[in-house]
Amino acid sequence: MLLPSRAGTRGIGYQAQRLGQLPHEIINCTLGLELEPGEVYLSGKAHRHIANDHVADYRLVMDAIELAISEPTYVGQAPHHPRNIEVIKRVTVSEEGGVRRCYVLSLSVSNPMAGDVIASSQHTRLRRSK
Repeated sequence: MLLPSRAGTRGIGYQAQRLGQLPHEIINCTLGLELEPGEVYLSGKAHRHIANDHVADYRLVMDAIELAISEPTYVGQAPHHPRNIEVIKRVTVSEEGGVRRCYVLSLSVSNPMAGDVIASSQHTRLRRSK
C-alpha cells in the first residue's frame, strides 16, 4: 500500500494505487448489468481527498478500501449517474474502553463499462456512528 509522505498535508503528491478486481459478478447479479472484468484504481486525487478530509480515519479508510471493492456490503447505481457504480462497505471496529463504532465507506466507481476504472474522489465518503 502506498502512503503519502505527510498525510493530511495539502499540496503534496498522492499516488494512484490498484485496489483490485472490479466485483463485476456481484454487480451484474445485483443490478442486472453485463460488466466485463477489470481493475479498479484509486486516483491520486481520491487518495489526496482521503488524506486531507479524513485525517483521523486515514488508516481505517486505507485498510478498508480494498475490502470495499472486493467484498462490498452493498452495491448500487444512482439514477443521475448511470455510468457510475456505488460500492459500500460497513466496517465495525472496537476502540479503547470497549466502545464499538460502525463506519460506512462509500466509493463511486466511474464508468465500469469501460474495463479498468477509477475510484472517484468526490464520492469517497466515510460516516461514523456516535
